[in-house]
Amino acid sequence: MKIQENMAVQYVERGRVLSLLFDLMGTVLSARERRALLLRCGFGLDGPMPFGQVAKTLDLSSPRYARAFYDQAVDKTRQAIPGSELKLYLTRYTLPRDA
Repeated sequence: MKIQENMAVQYVERGRVLSLLFDLMGTVLSARERRALLLRCGFGLDGPMPFGQVAKTLDLSSPRYARAFYDQAVDKTRQAIPGSELKLYLTRYTLPRDA
């Protein structure tokens, strides 16, 4: 896929935000919680993984428990955003003049 010049900044900014988000997740989530979140969101996959498959992949008791486990990981990540480098980056971000 060819990236147009005017879109290059957007890709760099998304990459930076994702990098900061992954760093934050690495500090507040267990490896299993991170994996549940990434699988459900479809990172590295063709799309989001259904909760039933997340449950099987992570050896969780049910899709309902996989959903609760995922929700807990999302909540822990959200609660860690205030005061984080991610928060600082997002609040200080300004659009480039030529974007």
